[in-house]
Amino acid sequence: MKRLSTFLVLTTTMLAAFAQPAANAYRYNKPTGQSANSVQQASQPETPLFTATNGGPELFGNVIASKNSSETGMNKFTTDGEFTLIANQAKNNLYATPYAGIKVGGFYYSFRTQTIFGFQAKYMGKYDIERGWTRLQSATPADWTEFATLLAEDPTTGTVYGCMYTADGKGYTFGTYDLATCKATVITNLDDDWSAFSFNADGQAYAIDWAGNLLKVNKETGKTSLVAPTGAAPHYAGGGIIDQTTGLFYWTVTRSDGTSALYRVNLETAATEKLTDFANNEQVCGLYLIPGETSGIEEVTAASSAAVVKTGNGIIEIFNAANAHTTIVTSDGSTVASFTGTDYTQIDVEAGLYIVKIGKDVKKVVVR
Repeated sequence: MKRLSTFLVLTTTMLAAFAQPAANAYRYNKPTGQSANSVQQASQPETPLFTATNGGPELFGNVIASKNSSETGMNKFTTDGEFTLIANQAKNNLYATPYAGIKVGGFYYSFRTQTIFGFQAKYMGKYDIERGWTRLQSATPADWTEFATLLAEDPTTGTVYGCMYTADGKGYTFGTYDLATCKATVITNLDDDWSAFSFNADGQAYAIDWAGNLLKVNKETGKTSLVAPTGAAPHYAGGGIIDQTTGLFYWTVTRSDGTSALYRVNLETAATEKLTDFANNEQVCGLYLIPGETSGIEEVTAASSAAVVKTGNGIIEIFNAANAHTTIVTSDGSTVASFTGTDYTQIDVEAGLYIVKIGKDVKKVVVR
């Protein structure tokens, strides 16, 4: 059991009459330490990691703590640790929050709490990314069972899964989540929630726990199986997102001394590479990404197969892909289609850049 802050202990005592998250609450306090020395180092990769040829995808996340207070809010940030603020509370009513944040299509959903007269009110904000992060009317979680700490979308079905609280706010559940109504459907209770949670392009869920272990998650049951330890250990809330074109897990970690870093994890081996230490100890939650123009496609493309991809006027044609799991993704990471291939498949799409994954082969195509 890790020590809670004095402020949190006093607040918890004063509000004992109200149900509120109490389990592992230290994770959701802002870091107070500013030591420059890290206490954990990621393991060295046993096998080479795939490397995106253009330096990786565009990453986005909610900075909830930083030595540079002007960064607080939604930022675009690079794998070198350069942050650019794009939305915040003052301009967009987007709060810095350690709870669930998820991009689905052109919208971002963010969960937060606010203490009003001793009661912790619960909110979910919906923001239109394509229209200047305009806040839209949205449903509100009715109680802690509808309040999410982590959410991720299965690209093969569009179903959102995640971690929610139990009714007393002292435990966690795993289940599906309806963002339109703020309703959760519990699949199972959990011993704990996770530091990060995301899906790969094939619909396999992965999590990283608070000990830094990479886990495979069975989305039907919530049961987990260990892949391997990453060698890094988070202490405060962070986030993670899998680049579905490369199968690499980008993970933000804030350590017990308040320092923070960006890591990249190989899903097959848990081999972990620290990409950068964040200069201002940025604590980053609610991640999403937009794949780079190549986003490492050359590194994940297997030997040439018999499958052929062609484009026409508003269509993508796929030949010789019988029985191969096929996924088509837009340049911003949204899944257009996911299916088992046949000898010939035609998909109607709008003009733009697409990534087509057929089995282990990945191809980039442009539709006019």
